[in-house]
Amino acid sequence: MDTMGDGKKYVPYWASRYEFNQVILSGRMLSDHSIPHLVDILRALNLDDVHEVKTWHVDNIDVEDENSEVRLIIPFSNPQGKIPLILIVFVLIACSFAMISNQGCNYVTRSSLIFPLDGRTPYPGIGMNTGLWSYNLKFCPAGEDCSLGDYDNLEDSAYCQPYAQMLETDINWKAARAFGSLSAIFGLFGLVLISTATCTHLKRQTWLLICSFYLLTTLFQGLQFLYFKSGLCTEWMYPDAAANAGDVAASDCTLSRYGKFRIIATVFWFLTAIGCSHMA
Repeated sequence: MDTMGDGKKYVPYWASRYEFNQVILSGRMLSDHSIPHLVDILRALNLDDVHEVKTWHVDNIDVEDENSEVRLIIPFSNPQGKIPLILIVFVLIACSFAMISNQGCNYVTRSSLIFPLDGRTPYPGIGMNTGLWSYNLKFCPAGEDCSLGDYDNLEDSAYCQPYAQMLETDINWKAARAFGSLSAIFGLFGLVLISTATCTHLKRQTWLLICSFYLLTTLFQGLQFLYFKSGLCTEWMYPDAAANAGDVAASDCTLSRYGKFRIIATVFWFLTAIGCSHMA
């Protein structure tokens, strides 16, 4: 029973069956009987000397020890407030942008200048969009003249093409791929830990552990930009099977759409780490 009518103080009592002959429906019916609201009511009970509350322990601890902590798991009770829910939203946003960026082939826009080894005049190569695992094909639209050496009329294809096996990736390229995978693994593992905070009260050490996980995730996400140091974005040799084998391509990469998604993911990973440190 709400004694003051303000939803702050409740007193339990035995109700007669005649009190339930008539049920009044109100706009607050669903909110009053929600699990989080009922948990708050149980915490605010004003018991007298006659009534007593019986609890149970989840492990074999002597019930006479008054200093022992009783830890209950109540789904969606949010014992630590709404911040864990906000952190879960941050993690889901970061995971979504990171996975889309990792699988896309429009990570950077790459332009190149070809330097023939036979002394001919350097000429521009085909500009293309590249990703960690695939690149974007180009095609000549119908009715356009796309003669050799003139690539201004080429348009981006809607398909991503995996890199050829003959194209060897250098250490920076391999590191960018590895750090991208690690960021997703650490981020999802931290999500599992944060999700438990909606059901039970996490200790300070647990929040510090989660914070360290997301700081590492932020670091791994940032280290993925080692891709700009790879040969694909600096200088590389054409494969031997190409017609212009031995020519050197001086390349330059600028951040494209999915690369910007990666920055958004990095920001949300860091915001999650800050939120976890606040909870600690």
